[in-house]
Amino acid sequence: MGGRLVPGIVVRAALVTALVLGALGGAAASATAGSECVAPEDGPEICLEAERTPESPVASTAGAPTYTSFSVTVANRDRGTATHVTLEVGPIVTDLAEGFVFFSATPSAGTCSYSAASSSLMCSLGSLASGAEVTLDLALRTPSSPGPAALEFTASFDEGPSDNP
Repeated sequence: MGGRLVPGIVVRAALVTALVLGALGGAAASATAGSECVAPEDGPEICLEAERTPESPVASTAGAPTYTSFSVTVANRDRGTATHVTLEVGPIVTDLAEGFVFFSATPSAGTCSYSAASSSLMCSLGSLASGAEVTLDLALRTPSSPGPAALEFTASFDEGPSDNP
């Protein structure tokens, strides 16, 4: 059962995925991707799920770049429509020594743009009807240093005063 949509409220579901990159050709341990839903008392039940491949990514090198793919789903599990839905992913940087580098992003609906200035990918997904979901296929070049690397996926919606869900 979903919560009541409140005009002017911004609700976010955040999911942090931590990877531990192994050296090229070596094994790597990694934290799992996962899912997170906004509790109904906070507004509509918006769920965020991220899956990663390969399961054990390795660090990039100058002569051997490696990539990690994410399938990120934002779903509306509420009775009403959620409007102004966005998905932000970061940090995504321009220097492999500092972290993940942007390669490509393809949403099933809406648009995405990468900003080097904010070190993030911002996707405007529009409105999600009850039961609807949008999937983002994201490819990033893995950092050049073995060790921990984290990404945060944040889905949000903003029910404006003129929205009538």
